Parts: sequence; structure tokens; C-alpha cells
Amino acid sequence: MSRNGHGHVQAAGGIVRRSGRAGQLEVAVVHRPKRADWSLPKGKAEQGERAEETALREVQEEIGLRCRLEQELGSVRYRDRRGRPKVVRYWAMTPLSGEFAVNEEVDELRWLTVADAVALLTHKRDRRLVRRAARAGDRKAWTGGRLRSRLGDVLHRSRGGIRRRRRVMRRGRRIMRRARRVMGRGLRALSAQR
Repeated sequence: MSRNGHGHVQAAGGIVRRSGRAGQLEVAVVHRPKRADWSLPKGKAEQGERAEETALREVQEEIGLRCRLEQELGSVRYRDRRGRPKVVRYWAMTPLSGEFAVNEEVDELRWLTVADAVALLTHKRDRRLVRRAARAGDRKAWTGGRLRSRLGDVLHRSRGGIRRRRRVMRRGRRIMRRARRVMGRGLRALSAQR
């Protein structure tokens, strides 16, 4: 395990993406039996290892895939089970070769659409990263990312019946309409200043 000079546990991982059926983006999600959760492949850095090397090694160890490293998607900070501060850096990755096999850390791998992955992932921080990875390949989706993320969180919390889901969808549409109005006003104000 590697720690930086500030006592943080250093780790890295990947959001492994592929084109699935009908060209839809799919993301690798893993089940960790020791923690009984659905997560993204990641792990602690070894002494002297760069974060990029850690991410590639951990993905290969956990899901058996050798991957190509793409853009960095950011990092998350939290306290691990022992209460130590932990920093995990993530990269988007594309699989090149390999095959999943059940191992000590991971007993199941699922390739899911972004919506299904967001619904299954246990931790909110992982859900945010999957949304960011989905947008990373689509430049158009970068605008308004915060609002879209908020809409996704609202949809994820919806566990009730069909009426409740409809209410959540209406609320999401209101959020998006409000955002468009605010952006339109800002653009008009900018053009008026010129």
C-alpha cells in the first residue's frame, strides 16, 4: 500500500468502457464479495508505482482485461474502512484483450449501459464517475453536466411506483427547462453588452 506525504492511502482504477449491442456504451461493474457491494475496478498503489500504472494493473488483476488508458476522469476522496483518508484516481479505459475469471477480490463482472450501471452501483461517488465517463467521449454532453448529473441522481433515488417515477420525470424536466431559461438570459445579456 502506498501513502503520500500527507498520510492519504493512494489508489487508482478505471471505468472500462466498450460499445455494446446496438452501439450503446457499456461499462464494467464488479461485485466484491468481501464488501458485498457493486463497484468499479480499483486498488491501492504499490510502493513507487505511478497512478496510471496502478490503474492498469488493478483493472487487469480484478477483471482480467488488459486495457488502453484514456483520459483521466478525476479523483474521489473518502475514508476507508479503517478511517484513513483515501484518494482514488480514475481513468477511462478501453479493453484490448483478456477475459474475466472469478478471483479472490471479484466474483462477478457485468457489462451494463450507463443507466443500468448507475442503478446498480452501491456508492454515489461511483455513479458520478460513470456519468462523467459517459460524457467524456461525447463533447456535446459536457455542457450542462452538473444539471444532467442532478437529474440522474433524482432518477436514481426514485424507487416508488409508476406515479412516483412520473413525478420525478416531471421534476427533472422542470430543472432542465429552468436551466435553459437561465442560460438563455445569460447569453442575451452577453450579446447586449457587445
